[in-house]
Amino acid sequence: GLVDPAQIALNPPNPPMPGAFWRGGYFGIRDEQGEDEFSIMKMFRYSRINGSVGDGLRIQGYLVNGEDWTWDIPQVVDFDMNGDVGSVNRKARVLSPLIIFPDDILTTITSFMLTWNVTGTR
Repeated sequence: GLVDPAQIALNPPNPPMPGAFWRGGYFGIRDEQGEDEFSIMKMFRYSRINGSVGDGLRIQGYLVNGEDWTWDIPQVVDFDMNGDVGSVNRKARVLSPLIIFPDDILTTITSFMLTWNVTGTR
């Protein structure tokens, strides 16, 4: 028989459910052709998540500055989470977020926002 997906999400048949993750693209500046633009250094400040955020949600940032931290070997930092707001306060040229969902807690994210300030050019 058919199973209602909503019932599986709310009452998993085989708990515990492993946590999931979402890796976003790189936030930062792109030029007119869509190529990566590294001429502007940014101070990445904080993120805000809208949705039903459960305890245990984590965000990691993959930072690239084009010098020490590259596309192949970015610096990975944990955001300091306080409910639906996470602060990072790190300088880089681009940042890619990794949202790590908690195990066994139903979490829904409807939007993700990341803020930064321009700190200078090369």
